[in-house]
Amino acid sequence: MDIHWEPVSQLCNPCLLQYNFIGKFESLQEDANFLLRRVGAPANLTFPDFKDRNPLAERTSSRITQRYFKQLNATERQKTFDFYYMDYLMFNYPKPFKDLH
Repeated sequence: MDIHWEPVSQLCNPCLLQYNFIGKFESLQEDANFLLRRVGAPANLTFPDFKDRNPLAERTSSRITQRYFKQLNATERQKTFDFYYMDYLMFNYPKPFKDLH
């Protein structure tokens, strides 16, 4: 499996490490800038804005997740949700479809 599709719960060892900061990709710029301030980085050092490079790029969102899940049948949706279930729990993501359990 390509690492980009691996569940985060399998990559970050949440039970082995005691994290004191967790950021989300959806709020990457805001979270990174917050962390920079917390570690005492100079005020002029900020995380780059991806929109500067590609202003039309759409980032990860619930809407995008739903769009991809709609392409799957009910069984495939459930299997995909099950595969990423721990990530949904760990990061408090909403279920993309109500029929998932």
